[in-house]
Amino acid sequence: PPVKFDFSHGLFLFPQNMTDHEELVSLAQRARAASRALLRYSTQEKDAALRAVYQELLDNKEGILRANVQDLDAANHADDVSPALAKRLDLSGQKFDQMVESVKSVVDLEDPVGKVSLHRELAPGLILSRLACPIGVICIIFEARPEAAVQISSLAIKSANAVILKGGKEARQSNQAIANAIRSGLEKSNFERDC
Repeated sequence: PPVKFDFSHGLFLFPQNMTDHEELVSLAQRARAASRALLRYSTQEKDAALRAVYQELLDNKEGILRANVQDLDAANHADDVSPALAKRLDLSGQKFDQMVESVKSVVDLEDPVGKVSLHRELAPGLILSRLACPIGVICIIFEARPEAAVQISSLAIKSANAVILKGGKEARQSNQAIANAIRSGLEKSNFERDC
């Protein structure tokens, strides 16, 4: 079955079989609207959301790993999946813990939004400033690395960007379980539904 997507909290999973132009445009438009809504959240609210995502990933560890085993079983029975790709797909052992800990390290990062990295008076009354601001919508395609969904989503939340994720078909179940945990954490943080 295709990966399902909804438009919650700026996290969009791209369905494996989406080819319709109108659906793609709709997905991008909803992501753009979500990116604008993300601008309303303070650093403290984004960090609280990331802490909730961290907790949801921990609370859903069993389900995520169960989904990962399904992906691994399918990969091990597929003719077109190399052993190296199957190894990257595996979330067992310390890899899951490292994935979850990566969310905490993003909380510890300085919020880049609104940071002035250059402020110079070029001439009387003419000031040049460089101010960091969100890109808006980021679309990332990644292979069979389900931990990438967590890393990318965490950084997108911190930087107030919506993200459209397209994971490899080999990690379909893992990506869906991870995205559901992330969405649940954002909902518990009172992020708006389409934000």
